[in-house]
Amino acid sequence: MRIKTFLNVIHNSRGTTLLELLAALTIMTIVIGLIWTIVFQVSTQSETTAYHTQLKQEANIIISELKEKHQAEEAILCYEDGQLRDGDVPLHDERYSLENIRIDTAGMTLEKEGTCFDAKFDSAEAVDISFTLRSDDSEQGLTYDVDTALYPDNTADDITPPDDLPAKSSSGGNPAFGNNH
Repeated sequence: MRIKTFLNVIHNSRGTTLLELLAALTIMTIVIGLIWTIVFQVSTQSETTAYHTQLKQEANIIISELKEKHQAEEAILCYEDGQLRDGDVPLHDERYSLENIRIDTAGMTLEKEGTCFDAKFDSAEAVDISFTLRSDDSEQGLTYDVDTALYPDNTADDITPPDDLPAKSSSGGNPAFGNNH
């Protein structure tokens, strides 16, 4: 009996009205618009995050290079055209530029565009470093600020083994605990 009623309803329907069709199109347009907006925002946020991650990695490379120069105790640092160089060798990718740079050692400071100094780093002294790294690739003009210091690494000099270590026996066992053969 139910099947007959269902077939009568289907058979007696007059189709969709123009108003129902317009309502369905309006709802579909709103849903598609919302989905498009979400996809666009996620894509933009993903690109921004990728650029920001690249900026952080490049800043880490610059700090690592400066730490290496600090430990080597010698470098010719030049800051020109937004680039930091050791002599003619750039310390970072040229897709990025540096702004507001300040490298402050006990004896010298590098902070003006177009200046160089022959840095005789004293590896026993701290070096204060600050700069803003700018991505020239990004349309958003993303920047990453760095404010850090390089400290002397003299931890290896401070570690001395204790005098009362037991000697190893020739069989590889520890004489304090006996050999378990």
